[in-house]
Amino acid sequence: MNKYRTALILKFAAGILSVFVVGCIAIVALALWDHRERRVTLNTDGASPLNESQAIELSREVLKRVGEDASLFEPAFYDHADHTKFFARNADTPTRGYVLWHSLGDPRCWNFIVLMEQVASEVHCEVARGE
Repeated sequence: MNKYRTALILKFAAGILSVFVVGCIAIVALALWDHRERRVTLNTDGASPLNESQAIELSREVLKRVGEDASLFEPAFYDHADHTKFFARNADTPTRGYVLWHSLGDPRCWNFIVLMEQVASEVHCEVARGE
């Protein structure tokens, strides 16, 4: 094998290896970006438990603050009987609950869940990805 052919093979192998390394770095970066901190604390006017409309508006604001385009999503109802309930409140602790969000026009599965816990006039929220 001559030197020219060996150099070509080495350049080709180095190119393939560099594409592989860059791909691995991109995959790790995307995984870390998707698992970034997604907690937000908001203030409310009072200390009374959130109502349905307050919970929806606060959870929409939380989605915006963690970098999601909230205009692409809508709240998902959790009550399959009458389709009017969106804020699932904890029965034992009424200051805790969640709102599910799904893509516009695609209610089959939810994309985000905004978990909410109210402590006095602060609402501690956490966003998690759905199915």
